[in-house]
Amino acid sequence: APRDPPVSPTDHDWIGPGDPFPLGVASFDPLPEGVLLWTAVAGGGPCRWEISADRAFRQVVAAGEVEADPATGIVTVDVTGLRPGTGYWYRFEAAGALSPLGRTRTLPAGSEDHLRIGATCCARYGEQPFAVYRELARTDVDLVVHLGDYVYEDAKCAIPERAPDPDHDCVTLDDYRRRHAQARRDPDLQALHARHPMIVVWDDHDLADNAWAGGAKTHDEETQGPWADRRAAALQAHNEYLPKRLADPADPATAWRHLDAGSFVRIA
Repeated sequence: APRDPPVSPTDHDWIGPGDPFPLGVASFDPLPEGVLLWTAVAGGGPCRWEISADRAFRQVVAAGEVEADPATGIVTVDVTGLRPGTGYWYRFEAAGALSPLGRTRTLPAGSEDHLRIGATCCARYGEQPFAVYRELARTDVDLVVHLGDYVYEDAKCAIPERAPDPDHDCVTLDDYRRRHAQARRDPDLQALHARHPMIVVWDDHDLADNAWAGGAKTHDEETQGPWADRRAAALQAHNEYLPKRLADPADPATAWRHLDAGSFVRIA
């Protein structure tokens, strides 16, 4: 099928801070027949979603209504019944307002001769702007794979106007949620998510520096509490803001999984 032309990040009607979609839209873990759609609704409440084969939404292929999570406003929808290797547009509606448009793409099925993948990792909000994300948003790829350190748990900062929120190392669930939300308010990261579906795994800084199952180099149980509680908080926030088809849905630590693009390639 013919590919849509690349979409400039400026091709969206970006919302202001008073609108109900302050963190933009995103899509994750595409399959040949489905994809996860994501947004966050300020204040929670009912949210309608729809996905279309065309930008004007004359060819809506699926739609529905869900209730945003009351604690975070997050909405995650697993859309099925889509066509393999096909581009779609999607959007949300809440409080009488439409979200920015999102563009996503299902994985191919059968034998394909190419799949364009962009890869990225390690973006510390307080150390540099997200210009690389904007360039990747402008690039015509089918999928973005994020290899971890989507957020950094510490409070290092080289750009005063990008001071981390909260202003201390993340320890609690609220801390990690705030750090993820701050990153998602960045317009370059919003542009990347609005343009391409993404597959994400976590790395150490998504939890804490040099983290392992039983602790982390910088974790102090006397001042920061049990490592198990901090680890659980970090993983919960990561899976809320970056939903995944976990290997074991009952275990948030199972970020490993494989997604097959037909017989062409396995993304694992």
